[in-house]
Amino acid sequence: MIRLKIIPVGQEMASKPVIITLVREKVILADQSAKKTVKTVQSDGKPYKIGIIDVPGFYADWEAARAGDKNYKSTTRDVRLLIDTLKNIDKVDAIVVDLRANGGGSLPEAIDLTGLFIDKGPVVQVREYNKEISVNSDKDPGAVWSGPMGVMIDRLSASASEIFAGAIQDYGRGVVMGTQTYGKGTVQRVISLNDMLDSSILQRMMSAIAATKGKTKTTPVPEKDGSTVTIVDKNGVPQLGQLNLTMGKFYRINGSSTQHKGVVPDFSFPSIYPLHKIGEDTEPSALPFDVIK
Repeated sequence: MIRLKIIPVGQEMASKPVIITLVREKVILADQSAKKTVKTVQSDGKPYKIGIIDVPGFYADWEAARAGDKNYKSTTRDVRLLIDTLKNIDKVDAIVVDLRANGGGSLPEAIDLTGLFIDKGPVVQVREYNKEISVNSDKDPGAVWSGPMGVMIDRLSASASEIFAGAIQDYGRGVVMGTQTYGKGTVQRVISLNDMLDSSILQRMMSAIAATKGKTKTTPVPEKDGSTVTIVDKNGVPQLGQLNLTMGKFYRINGSSTQHKGVVPDFSFPSIYPLHKIGEDTEPSALPFDVIK
């Protein structure tokens, strides 16, 4: 459940805010799933069929997976089926994975997707805040597609996209084409502030505050100036929000971080986005690029 505090259009900023409650529902967006197209190109007078797999994000239905659904949806599962069709029905000569405007998503999916194109081996390294380094590998031997391949990237390709593109490049598995990626190589974790305090303490605090104002503890109450509002759950526990903490950095198998620098393509194309305005390297407090051994 989400509560939004808004001031209706046409009213003064000092007006009393309106609280709107939204209930989350499961929404399946078909256009966010991987999909394929086939293009025929001519080279040296010969036609070649190129299968293009558009991957808009690295997704997985973890709820269905935990429930034991053997057909749960994920990027790797969808792409595996697309490759099977491209290889056995469309009879393509090469495959291009299009990661343009792919802002990332699930790290395990980035690793598993890489595994469809390599035999097996390390895909990405993670250095935690305590300097400990772990290596995440594809442990499934054999590639689903071992033929010619390429990867399309642009300035909006970030995070998990950079892990996949970097691994394909480091293994020499395919040609990376496009523009330098976003450079988001940090590991973040979401920490609920409510988990840091005992709920009974929060309830007592809320009751005390409500008593001084003559209000019930379960009712969100805007202040008179419209500046603040206390959001509580059905038990009267105030919801304190969350912190997004940077806990580590991603590194390619060659030791280079994807932070700040991103992935530099083997063949560069003109960018439709201003590189000096978009990207991690445009942020004044962004962590720098570095290399580990």
